[in-house]
Amino acid sequence: AFRQWTLSVPFALRFLLVKEPKLLRKVERRLVEAIFRWQRHRAKELGARGRRVGGAVCFTQWFGSALQLQPHLHGLVAEGVWNDGVFMELPAPSPEDVEAVLERALAQVLPDFESRGMAWPEDEYEALQAKSAQLRLPLDEQAAPARRGRLAVMMGFSLHADTATGANDREGLLRLARYGARGPIAESRLSR
Repeated sequence: AFRQWTLSVPFALRFLLVKEPKLLRKVERRLVEAIFRWQRHRAKELGARGRRVGGAVCFTQWFGSALQLQPHLHGLVAEGVWNDGVFMELPAPSPEDVEAVLERALAQVLPDFESRGMAWPEDEYEALQAKSAQLRLPLDEQAAPARRGRLAVMMGFSLHADTATGANDREGLLRLARYGARGPIAESRLSR
């Protein structure tokens, strides 16, 4: 099985990530390390005693669905670990597990943000980027339904881990991979 872990960052930090893509790479690394650490711990609880290794592919997306500048991460993570080279499937994470992963990732990444100053636009183009990264678009006047399930929110960061596909569902895996690797504009969503 494979699970998609999606990390969104607070509005206030988005332009900083646009200006410093290496910082977004650090955030990605910290997130994946936190997921793997949780997986290794869970596998140990279930009896694994060998060297436990996880597997993931991460995609960076720079835009939201309305083309606003919104750097965020999609991690496609194997739902288990390789225990001395033999794959050991793990049960799905609980909402509390997702919260613990986010808490661990934030503990690791916050010093990376604190060591930097505020990001300021240097020209008109960057000023437009900064405005787009801060913009909340009023596209839907109705309140969005409350999300439940495997979702953790802390300090403006959100980690969603409710989307998964079965081990033998190759079409589902392809769909998740294509979703993570998609571009900012889909022809099917354009209209006059």
